[in-house]
Amino acid sequence: MLRKRTNALRRRYQRTTNNEILRQERKEKYFDGRRDYEGKMQEAKLKSWKKYCTINDGVNPWNITYKIAAGKIRTTTRLTTLEEENGTYAADTRGTIMHMLEHFVPDDREDRDNNLHRNIRKDVQEPPDTADDKAFTKEEIIANLKKFNPKDS
Repeated sequence: MLRKRTNALRRRYQRTTNNEILRQERKEKYFDGRRDYEGKMQEAKLKSWKKYCTINDGVNPWNITYKIAAGKIRTTTRLTTLEEENGTYAADTRGTIMHMLEHFVPDDREDRDNNLHRNIRKDVQEPPDTADDKAFTKEEIIANLKKFNPKDS
């Protein structure tokens, strides 16, 4: 975002040709924006370097680089316990999953339906009143098969 802003300030400065006072103001804004952008870039680089140094175990400094480049660094995801409505916490992973299922996939009960859900149930029970699709012709199938490259797998 800062790069786009800096580039916009630079273009605005460069396109101002007929008003010297306005050109000087825009030049100063551009240089201020560029300094801000370069400072943020240096902070981001330093932060990235520090993160890299904490990941690296020191035995082989290039080992982690290759793993990061190849996308082989994986973190394990663990489900934590969730607080239930009654104020208690799930005791284990199974309890956490059951709580999530109850919350995100509630029981499908007809006595709780509103008008929208009643209409959806009705529409699902009745088959759609549309014409059947035409069958593929032999020529269509052959034409599509010819488009495939046999060397691609």
